[in-house]
Amino acid sequence: MDIAQPAGVDAVKLVVMIVQAAQTVRHNKKTCQQLVSRAQMIGGLLEKLQGSEKMQQPEIRSPLKVLEGVLGEAHALVKSCQNSSYVYQFLMGRKQADQFRVVQNKIDSYLLLFPLISHIETAAQLDQILNAVRPQIPMLPLEAAEVMPKLLSGCSNYGATRCSSGDARIEVCGISERVHAINEPFAVKESQQAGSSNVVESLSTNQSRMRRHCCGEHKESPTIHRLTGDEGSFKFNFFQLVDATKKFCPANQIGKGTFGCVYKGRLRDGLEVAIKRRSEVPPSPSQLDFQNLEFSNEVCFLTELQHTNIVKLLGCCIHGAERVLVYEYMANGSFDTFIFGARTKRAYLDWPTRSKIMKGVAEGLLYLHKQCGLYIIHGDLKPSNILLDSDMNPKISDFGIARKYSPGVDEEFTDRVVGSTGFIAPEYQKRGLFSTKSDVYGFGALLLEVISGKRCFSLSSGADYGVLNKRAWVLWGRGRLMKLVDSHLRGESHAAEIMRCIQIALLCVEEDAANRPTMQEVVLMLSCQSVVSPTPQRPAYLSAEMAKPTI
Repeated sequence: MDIAQPAGVDAVKLVVMIVQAAQTVRHNKKTCQQLVSRAQMIGGLLEKLQGSEKMQQPEIRSPLKVLEGVLGEAHALVKSCQNSSYVYQFLMGRKQADQFRVVQNKIDSYLLLFPLISHIETAAQLDQILNAVRPQIPMLPLEAAEVMPKLLSGCSNYGATRCSSGDARIEVCGISERVHAINEPFAVKESQQAGSSNVVESLSTNQSRMRRHCCGEHKESPTIHRLTGDEGSFKFNFFQLVDATKKFCPANQIGKGTFGCVYKGRLRDGLEVAIKRRSEVPPSPSQLDFQNLEFSNEVCFLTELQHTNIVKLLGCCIHGAERVLVYEYMANGSFDTFIFGARTKRAYLDWPTRSKIMKGVAEGLLYLHKQCGLYIIHGDLKPSNILLDSDMNPKISDFGIARKYSPGVDEEFTDRVVGSTGFIAPEYQKRGLFSTKSDVYGFGALLLEVISGKRCFSLSSGADYGVLNKRAWVLWGRGRLMKLVDSHLRGESHAAEIMRCIQIALLCVEEDAANRPTMQEVVLMLSCQSVVSPTPQRPAYLSAEMAKPTI
């Protein structure tokens, strides 16, 4: 099929034409809608940047002219789906699918350009401002913090004391597993103590590191605005944090991840906090980029979220090369230290406590998906990212690979798959398709771990993502689900509720994302025993011979 671009039509008009053409397609409606979603993002960004001086520069205008050609290809593809001939569709279906994939990838690559343009514009404006004021007044590029997404980071919660093989994120799609070593905590240099003013650094990275699918574009947070002024408490002075941690004393270290070390600190007003400090020497230049992006992503999301089951970011600090995040302190650390820790800790987790924690996590996820208004997918739900306060109330943490999704779109596509082994939904791991149902899968895997006291993946075989799925499915078919339950729970009087929660977990880890419940339905099933739960279907990562439960 020859794809021709309408001559003399600019990018904005092409976006309108694509949207109009998609309204009358007869075939590939879902794929066309995904293309429309990307095109509308392009259109919105073009309108936002119209009038910018940078847009008129040759190095910017040249790729944007090529973008018009890509949008022309997209328009022609959508138009081709209006053909009502089934013979035509049969003959051209596979070729069309390949062309859609190519065009979508091209548009995605251009979407990476816009945050870079925005950041360049902001940096130029800040240079003018900083030249006109005293050097010691800090100024943070707002757009850099707002649009810079997160690409990849390791486990960085402050509840875990180490980054084990069971807690490391992996990047799929042809890229090998990454488990980065972390240097020991480092002392404060004399050169850092020489001055009292914060030195502002741009959060820019190479265009190739940017990904629109994470933090995305949203309204400026009032809290982030306060980073540029002298009012408010969101911005911490670096030496205030040095004092709070007794010069980042190793004795105060409570966690470690690829971003750096986490310390327990006490502010001058007596408030206990968790302070996450970036490692002095990252394993590689690319890891430095990832650390900058994680910092940006945490600020971008957590400043906008207010929920009892979401960890609170109290502030941050940028001081020269330093990047520090300050969180509310969670007295009981991370959930995984109770599930997989010492027997004394596991014994403390009776069923009412586990049930309360999982209901809180479910409500936190529902808030992210539907109630906060930002349409967020967490993307890395696992025990080490669930923190517990002094009353064992759960807080979802680590938004390093969180992303926004488009409401009204069933699934979206990414060519970069990042997540933690055992918690990645099959459609995301195999085809790069993500949605709120990706988090539902992660919740189901987490629930199976909480009930069984075992990990949902094999430590000996990293490729086996569904160890607990298989065991739960077989025992469900045999009517022997109590064999799945943690031995610490078997003597309790809550057997019926535990069995019901296993059924809910199996619904969440079903292979077909469309059959999984929404988080709203999960919250309802967990909270109301009278709600009848459906019969689970085949869970993900089963071999063909295990498609049906053994009776």
